[in-house]
Amino acid sequence: ASLKVLCVGPRTEAEFLMLLAEDFNPDNIRGLDLISYSDYVDVGDMHHMPYADDSFDIIFLGWVLTYSRDLQRVADECVRVAKPGGYIAVGVESEAVRDDTEAYGVTVDDVIVIKSTDEILELFKDHIHAVPFRHDVHRSLRDTMDMVMVVIELI
Repeated sequence: ASLKVLCVGPRTEAEFLMLLAEDFNPDNIRGLDLISYSDYVDVGDMHHMPYADDSFDIIFLGWVLTYSRDLQRVADECVRVAKPGGYIAVGVESEAVRDDTEAYGVTVDDVIVIKSTDEILELFKDHIHAVPFRHDVHRSLRDTMDMVMVVIELI
């Protein structure tokens, strides 16, 4: 209940409902997205987060990292606003072709493809204490859409 959580790119409140169901304190949950209707979601850019250093215990980047043209900048911002010893959870689709890309003003050519957790971990390499969870696409599914997910514990 005391952990402070940031959801980057929530667009809807689905992530908040999940966190509330797990007994996180709603006063300690924030979201950051380019647009929002929710009081829980601050309007802003993941490349320039409007939060102080060491603000959050947990940061979720759910399916938004590949919309960035500067992955390292996003990773650096997450590390900056995360508390020492905090966690960063990243999930991406490992296939670039998605039906919703044009709906958000992003073309398939704009979307960066991340095929493995190693690519994500490389962005955080100097700040990793441990990797308590990682999921890579099985080799038999590499030509289809699948999810790449990793949880990083920071130094």
